[in-house]
Amino acid sequence: MKKTLLSILAGLAVIGSASAVPGPEERMELCKKHPEKYVWVEKTQACIPINPCESNNPDIFSAYCMLANDRPLYSTGEKLDYVIKYFTEHSLKDTVKETHFLDGDFVAVNTTGGYYFVARVINPTTPIGPNPIFQYITDAIDAVNMKSWHAGYNAESRKVEISGNNAEAFCEEVADLASLLADTVITASSDASKCILRW
Repeated sequence: MKKTLLSILAGLAVIGSASAVPGPEERMELCKKHPEKYVWVEKTQACIPINPCESNNPDIFSAYCMLANDRPLYSTGEKLDYVIKYFTEHSLKDTVKETHFLDGDFVAVNTTGGYYFVARVINPTTPIGPNPIFQYITDAIDAVNMKSWHAGYNAESRKVEISGNNAEAFCEEVADLASLLADTVITASSDASKCILRW
């Protein structure tokens, strides 16, 4: 009986170890085996697709893709660097370690704190468009990490009204950053839970 009980316990121990949930080491090994598909995120101890913005997993998409509304950043060159730096320092409380471009107009960012995220960017060869100030304002909104927003643009009155997600609390911050990106003074005022920007 004792021998039988010991055999059963030994068998359960083997089964238990074989079906154990993979730990960080196993997840890291998966990344090492497929560096062309996955990247290891030290801060979250996760192995994720190199481009989380193209992931069908909503948890991965929301955690590692900067633009949850699937709209690109319009800033390029030094201005793009500044948007990424601002987002990393103010929203993630971290600093940029390195950036590199991925296929399909995406920029990947590694932080000094071991985090990783990706943002979709406009093709650098594409002109910024007929409304560059509005596009710089939307980049500023994303850099301050204001989620669930809507912006109405009026070219004639040179005004943008932003609503949603406590917009008035972000108003001055968005105006300051957008002014730097657009190289023009943009002023902010709040009215009835809206942020109103003028230039």
